[in-house]
Amino acid sequence: MIRRFMLALLVCVLGAWPACRERAERPAQVPRQVHVGMRSRNIRVLILSQVNEFQVRIDGPYVVRNPATGVLGKGSELPWSKVSRSTGDFTVGDRRWTAGTIDIVPEEGTRILISRPEGGKWSSPIAYAGFIRCPRRTATTMNVINVVDIERYVAGVLARELYADFQIETYRAQAVAARTYALWQMATNAHRAYDVRATEASQVYGGIPTGPAARKAYDAVVHTRGIVCTWTSPQGERIFCTYYSSACGGRTQAVSDMLDVEDITPLAGGVQCNYCRIAQRRTSAYRWGPASVSKAELTRRLARRFPSARSIGTVDRIEVASRAKSGRPARIRVIGTNGRQKTLRAEQFRLAAGARVMRSSDCEIVNGPSHIQFTHGKGFGHGVGLCQWGMEGQALLGRQAGQILKFYYPGMHLTRAY
Repeated sequence: MIRRFMLALLVCVLGAWPACRERAERPAQVPRQVHVGMRSRNIRVLILSQVNEFQVRIDGPYVVRNPATGVLGKGSELPWSKVSRSTGDFTVGDRRWTAGTIDIVPEEGTRILISRPEGGKWSSPIAYAGFIRCPRRTATTMNVINVVDIERYVAGVLARELYADFQIETYRAQAVAARTYALWQMATNAHRAYDVRATEASQVYGGIPTGPAARKAYDAVVHTRGIVCTWTSPQGERIFCTYYSSACGGRTQAVSDMLDVEDITPLAGGVQCNYCRIAQRRTSAYRWGPASVSKAELTRRLARRFPSARSIGTVDRIEVASRAKSGRPARIRVIGTNGRQKTLRAEQFRLAAGARVMRSSDCEIVNGPSHIQFTHGKGFGHGVGLCQWGMEGQALLGRQAGQILKFYYPGMHLTRAY
């Protein structure tokens, strides 16, 4: 049902917000207003999952606190120190506390540097705004969550999701889509310890933006601050989950083809996009293949993602069980050497097979003696909603952010959330 998919994010509509303007300054008036029921302006981003240790550095005053009981310790600065969990305790440098969760909180405006174990050594540090929360997972593991203002988060997403030389209108359109996606996840994941992951499972997030993309990222965030996508549902004006992918390959697909939900107007698919073809100049996001995976490896990957798939034994062949309105495979049947079979949604199968192998479900599947081959591929990603290479193609033709968003999310409105 739409209500299951959209949840209860009702909004009050007071007018219409114009499309993003070419100049960088904010519009003088934005009469449309929306209330999204935010707990706070901070989003919780899972940056490390179930780790035993990581390193942290803070070049300024900080406190370590338990969210439930208050301050555990403080200091004028924190040189590179190991944060670890063992036998139920947290250790930060040479200090140890018994707690279910700790926060490491720098003074306002001071960044926090994080490094993780990687191949027997420490990774290059990444700088984050906000603070770090470490809830326990087991007696010896923890999650690492960056709690940060949503606008700072959106800037960190833009710098990782887009190429540095993309047009400013592309950045502005992505800022609105990324912010809307984040607010949707914050509303629907309030029961969890985190709202989003810092990976492609949600949106790619790299902390404080650096390098050539940083200027455009901050410009886009400032220009679109607080603006989100909404649509007029049967229950009233609502925010929606602004899905996007790298390239649709020529036509977007409906959200119902990817998930077990009913379609809504902005995500009903069928948008004809001739703009993402520009991706072919630099990447295989528009057209790709052939690519292959061995049946033995595919068996392992399916079993790891779907334990029930172990019942089919070793993969023997793959078939398209049904197709979507767009012509893409909608469901894929996996048949094992023992004759048993398992049917998955095409996107479930794609992610299990490997998103860099089967770059989209819009392809042909060829069964070989020992390998499954994917040929004549179109697009990169699930193809629902916004097409990133397509919005760059439109921006190069002079289209503005608001126009681009309304093209890929038909029937949507640009609305102020705060």
